[in-house]
Amino acid sequence: MSRITSNLAQVWGKDHIWMIDGHADERVYGWKDMTADLSGRGVGATAPTWAVFRDGINAQQFSKGDEVQIVFHPNHDVAVGELYYPHIHWSTNSTTASGTVVWTIEITVAEGHDTDAFPTTQSFDLSYTFTENKQYQHFITEVSDAQAANLVMPDVDSLILMKMTRKDDAADTFAGNVFGLTADIHYRASKYATVSKAPPFDTRVS
Repeated sequence: MSRITSNLAQVWGKDHIWMIDGHADERVYGWKDMTADLSGRGVGATAPTWAVFRDGINAQQFSKGDEVQIVFHPNHDVAVGELYYPHIHWSTNSTTASGTVVWTIEITVAEGHDTDAFPTTQSFDLSYTFTENKQYQHFITEVSDAQAANLVMPDVDSLILMKMTRKDDAADTFAGNVFGLTADIHYRASKYATVSKAPPFDTRVS
């Protein structure tokens, strides 16, 4: 049985619910986002400051060393085993026209249902260098392909724990205000859902 929209079909087989191309009959891998709100996720002296970003809009203002803790839960449409790409949406209300902002993300991942333990974290620096006034510009700073090489999407019902920090060292030279707006993960989806709500997810349990 299938449901077709344009050239895409949602196909229910015995064990899977895949997205396929209606013309080529091949499984489709499309990009989606997992998002995380940064509000209220900082703790103690290293928490960012809730401050005016523009007009009546407030956001989390990050000084060097400020951090937030984030949790992502992979959706039931994820393509397990594909690479994923964490990224940060951010901005500045400053007219400062030079300097570099450096974000650090630290990640550990474990699958659920008593099948995995959280391993040693991986850390990545993400930087952007200003060469002109970029006041209120919407930036998206993402891990590179090389950085993502070790970020493999786990199974459904995993957790991706992430710490996001504005780096506190000489590499971050931007003197203006920096606002973290949200953190996301670009991931590849290959299906609309899983057949089962618990492992094995893509096998029908009778």
